[in-house]
Amino acid sequence: MCKYYKTGRGGGGAIRFKEHLACKRGEMVHYSSVPPDVRDYFCADIDWTAEKKKNRI
Repeated sequence: MCKYYKTGRGGGGAIRFKEHLACKRGEMVHYSSVPPDVRDYFCADIDWTAEKKKNRI
């Protein structure tokens, strides 16, 4: 459940939820009520994970 959207939605998993909070990628709805520090944190987390995957290959 997203506390910024004030409702629950099924499906997607943790990565999709991170992308939702980071306002990145996909066709998901982005909300301006997500604070900039939360958005920046999840953007950095997504970028870090992508870099880690790239270096593993």
